[in-house]
Amino acid sequence: MARSCAARSDQTLAAYYISRGALVNHWNKVFGKSLLMEFFTNGALDGAKLATLIDAGAELHPTERQRVLHLAAAQQNDAVLQMVLDKTGAGKPHIEARNEVGETTIHLVCAAREPSIAAVRVLLQSNADIETVN
Repeated sequence: MARSCAARSDQTLAAYYISRGALVNHWNKVFGKSLLMEFFTNGALDGAKLATLIDAGAELHPTERQRVLHLAAAQQNDAVLQMVLDKTGAGKPHIEARNEVGETTIHLVCAAREPSIAAVRVLLQSNADIETVN
């Protein structure tokens, strides 16, 4: 049930399911992702929707933290970057992790047509290495 609201990224429905005892840390074996990751990949990184799940105790699978940071960095979303770093256990190893083409989060932010200074600031305050070569 909760996965269906994640697929639509419906915050109200998610809150309803959570209030009724939905398992916010369910790992979907078929799709290989958590409910929280489903919101990240289908919800255009809406901070309020993600906070609903995180505040209810949803966690990212350890293998998902890096992917979420890369998604937020690519979208220049400083608020979600900060939320992921503050509330999901993501840290320097996840910030410095490289995606499939060798980019770190700082590379993704800086490579944008109009880089977000706020997103760069969040990453630098979290000790992103600015000397990492792509």
